[in-house]
Amino acid sequence: MNLLILPSWYRTAENPSGGAFIRAQALALQEAGLQVGVLFGDWGPHVPLFPVEEAPRERLPTLTARGFFPPRRFRPLQRAWLRKHLLLFERYLQSHPHPDLLHAHGYPAAQVAAAISQATGTPYIVTLHYSGFLGEKISERLKKELAFSLRNAKAILVISRALATALERHGLEFPTKCVPNLVDEALFTPRPQKKSARKTVRFVTVGSLIPRKGHLWLVETFADWLESAKLPAELHIVGEGPLEGNLRKAIRRLGLGGRVRLHSERPPEALNALLDTCDVFLLPSRAETFGVALAEALMKGLPAVVNRCGGPEEFFTPDCGRLVDVEAPTAWHQALEHMASHHTDYASERIRAHALQLFGKAAVVPRLMEIYASVLH
Repeated sequence: MNLLILPSWYRTAENPSGGAFIRAQALALQEAGLQVGVLFGDWGPHVPLFPVEEAPRERLPTLTARGFFPPRRFRPLQRAWLRKHLLLFERYLQSHPHPDLLHAHGYPAAQVAAAISQATGTPYIVTLHYSGFLGEKISERLKKELAFSLRNAKAILVISRALATALERHGLEFPTKCVPNLVDEALFTPRPQKKSARKTVRFVTVGSLIPRKGHLWLVETFADWLESAKLPAELHIVGEGPLEGNLRKAIRRLGLGGRVRLHSERPPEALNALLDTCDVFLLPSRAETFGVALAEALMKGLPAVVNRCGGPEEFFTPDCGRLVDVEAPTAWHQALEHMASHHTDYASERIRAHALQLFGKAAVVPRLMEIYASVLH
């Protein structure tokens, strides 16, 4: 089978961590015997010249085009944007065989898949990820565009039941299949078991620095807890985004310069190395359809403190740590104190085994292969 992946996010030289979970899934499918390629429109603050790049020395045939993402209210620009993707697809076909199936990740890529399918007859499926669907409202424009993209898809996959429920609440009542994101167990390896001489408990959180992720609230809560904490602790925040300046101001205002450290986004290999040095993962998000960073931490055997924010509570168990309510300071103080004192009581091997059972290659790839086969036969 020849499969073409259409991601809404993917890694580039400027963003080596982009769409890492999509790439991990694509590589696992390639290892399972599929011919897999990637077609990616890298839309952002770029000059709209639409240069096309074929990634050198990439394990997956990857074609990336860069350009300006048009605002949805400008429909003529959006039609032009889709036509550019059709040209990119034609460019892909010049050096690669025609795919049997398109697999789009995210709703922008779903629009592209629908356009390519309409023009060429190539069947497509869609995996939806967007945590914004968990909110109370989505725009009518987005709802209409998404419905058009999903209507002709041969299968619609969601990464959690919470996402499926949210889509139904918004009136997008399509049949869905739940398939979680894949975590590369060969990359996110078990933490070193040897005891460290370090006395300070090291907490870590990973995610874009945007309001929904809750980092500013976490820093303030962490500062409050430190006033009565029984053990020395520090917090490492990995990510980039518009709230970075506000976070740095809060860290200075609260006198946390020696206790809270910001790290830039990093590729999976570097993130794995950082997680090796940490004791507890924190997920302060207000809404998550899945929680890729949490799943990666669990694959390493890290215990965690996690908000009840949608998708994570479907797979997070008491053996993995503490589940708490969103923005509940007392519950978070108690959870931080408990994990500072008892993080070594959690069995890393059991946490990793749980993650393997849910997100490992052996769990996810056969499910996807079954869906692909059902679509094409």
